[in-house]
Amino acid sequence: APPPPPPAPPSAGPAADPLAPMSFEEMVRRQLRKKANAVLVRKKAEVLALVRRLNAERFDLWDASTLLPRVSLGVGARGGGGGGIWLTMEVVPVNVAAEVIDWYRALVSQLEGLCLPLECEKAETWGERLAIPRKGGGLHFGEPERREAAAAYARLGVLYEFVSLSSQLAERAEACRRLAAVLAAQQDLPPDKVMDKYKQLQRQALALTAHFEEELPSLRERFAAAYLPDTAAASLEGLHRALPSLLDAVVRLCDEEYDAWCAESTEARKRFRTPRVYALHGTALELADELARHPAVPLADARLNGDAAEAQLHVLRERHAQLALSTGAANRALLRQVDEAV
Repeated sequence: APPPPPPAPPSAGPAADPLAPMSFEEMVRRQLRKKANAVLVRKKAEVLALVRRLNAERFDLWDASTLLPRVSLGVGARGGGGGGIWLTMEVVPVNVAAEVIDWYRALVSQLEGLCLPLECEKAETWGERLAIPRKGGGLHFGEPERREAAAAYARLGVLYEFVSLSSQLAERAEACRRLAAVLAAQQDLPPDKVMDKYKQLQRQALALTAHFEEELPSLRERFAAAYLPDTAAASLEGLHRALPSLLDAVVRLCDEEYDAWCAESTEARKRFRTPRVYALHGTALELADELARHPAVPLADARLNGDAAEAQLHVLRERHAQLALSTGAANRALLRQVDEAV
């Protein structure tokens, strides 16, 4: 019997209809691309200079010794403004990542002026983006130039990862140091809402550190291959060091609320306030326990409300136990008041 016929070649699908109208979106896209092409060609020398600078820059050789650490100050009012002020001071160590972030932001501004996209369409790279046809034949950018551009685009992607990691961690660390002062200016914000802000920021910060800690080995490998400074671990440490500042504000809030509870003029007013003060202390201990479960957070060495962390947390637990008894008594008194029996 004759052999079976070979299988038919796969169909390439229906050919595009040359008479089909172009969509409005596609027309706008092509017009914008044509305008960008004109800028890229007119500024070819600047485009190539930027590409070569991006390929040549050795961020890992930058000298951090010329940078100085800064002092972070926090100030706020105690007890709603009638109990004096508090002041915190912390020396923030140098992190050369901030210099790379500034360099990157300046670069992004130059890219916009050259119409060189920070993110190309689909799977396109700068090498493909610069394959701009010349009227009469050929391309405006030669093959070696497009290879350089493709390499620069790949490095830009790693640089973006570095800047994203470093800036997110630095911004969260600064928020931990500054939130108490920001909230101190909002006198109409009740203590439970203030505590919610502290809790939300701490949990966001811990989630961010957990995310980057998991990826840290692969990130450091990619950063090293792109000649970026080895600052990822230092950026994580910066956020870890800032987290006790947030707990310091939490403990200070509890201390102010406890003092105000003790100073209530009548038992009825004190009973009314007791459950709220008890809940604040419970949340504070919960946040302290969360930090204690993270060995990278230097909680043991921290100062809380002007005292050693261990001593302040011991006081917090004792007051929480006292407030638990008072809350039970207050709830029983309230039940007696609303008892419907006559």
